[in-house]
Amino acid sequence: MEAKMKQLLEKYYAGETSLEEEKSLRNYFSKPENGTDFGIEYQLFSSLNIENTTMPQNFEAEMMKSIQESDAKTTKIKRITLRTLSAWVAAALLVFSIGFGWYFSQIHSTRMLADTYQSPEVAYQETIRVLVWVGSKMNKARQNLQPIEKIDDALKTLEPVGKVNEKLDIVRRVDRVQNPLMTKNTSRYE
Repeated sequence: MEAKMKQLLEKYYAGETSLEEEKSLRNYFSKPENGTDFGIEYQLFSSLNIENTTMPQNFEAEMMKSIQESDAKTTKIKRITLRTLSAWVAAALLVFSIGFGWYFSQIHSTRMLADTYQSPEVAYQETIRVLVWVGSKMNKARQNLQPIEKIDDALKTLEPVGKVNEKLDIVRRVDRVQNPLMTKNTSRYE
């Protein structure tokens, strides 16, 4: 009998047993005296023995309730964590902004604006001189940008080539759909 059970176990582990053969294995291992020679198999088949186990009547309801409670706890934990994190970030930003405000107010309070020129006419002339100097620098920079404007004009003339390339990509995709065995990098149009 043990030799027959060993053959059945080999077929079972190979996945070649029929339902009747599996039933005979369960019946054989349902008896405790047969479990002495086959320790692991006895444990396996005794755990698969459905006839000995009874399910509570409200098992499904209990499982759904525990799943819903578990989901509620995880969302509550996430919500608490997000609220706590945002509170800490807000507090840190508040402290930093108060610190920076205090620091810059201390710097500006020590420096007082003072008139550097005695006469308003001299101050006006100096302001005009600085504005003329800044204007000349801006005009010089604008002249240096004129070659870039020429490049931009050249790029505008190349826009139709880009549209042709887009249309070729569409043709390649259609070609791949019609011939799916074609690899990604090979095409009739390249």
